[in-house]
Amino acid sequence: MTTAEPATRRWNAKKVLLVSIGVLVAGVVVAIGVGFGESKRVSGASMRPTLHGGDRVLVDTSAYHTGGPGRFDVVGLHAPDIGGLSMRRVVGLPGDRVQIRAVDGQPQVLLQPAGKGEWFIVDAHRHLDWGAGPATCCAPDGTASAGDQATVPAGEYFVLGDNPATSKDSRTFGFVEQSAVVGRVSFRIWPPGGIGGRPKLVPLR
Repeated sequence: MTTAEPATRRWNAKKVLLVSIGVLVAGVVVAIGVGFGESKRVSGASMRPTLHGGDRVLVDTSAYHTGGPGRFDVVGLHAPDIGGLSMRRVVGLPGDRVQIRAVDGQPQVLLQPAGKGEWFIVDAHRHLDWGAGPATCCAPDGTASAGDQATVPAGEYFVLGDNPATSKDSRTFGFVEQSAVVGRVSFRIWPPGGIGGRPKLVPLR
């Protein structure tokens, strides 16, 4: 009896996993079949560790039919001078003020929601490697500069890669128009899993 119980628990856990994968696959097939989603392969290291090159994700192309992306959504977009669909995280919404500068000796992404009131640090819950390139931002068009504040224009977004050392993002190509955003990256098809890594806003003191 004592030896059978662990085996039963293992079998039950395996069944739950198989059922979960089956539901996930069925959901993907339905979403793609009805035209609400597209299966896309991630290339490059711009979104590590959230997404890795070779991962396959579902891009929900119906997500923004009635509104724009939400803060910290991971989206699929057509970025200037980058072929195919790129995955990036939305950091600044229209009307936000954004800045990247050193705070206590470390580069930090700073955000003033709606361009009013308190400033916040975009806390990614981990150390960010900014590489050897310029980390400070932003010029009036959202590209990298001496670390000035910039306001995100109406109908546009400030996007960053979760791995800034290797990412081409708004620091390179500036603010992104909503028309360039194809949809929200809903979940990872393979390996199966959700889209984590969501930052939080911490008041700047």
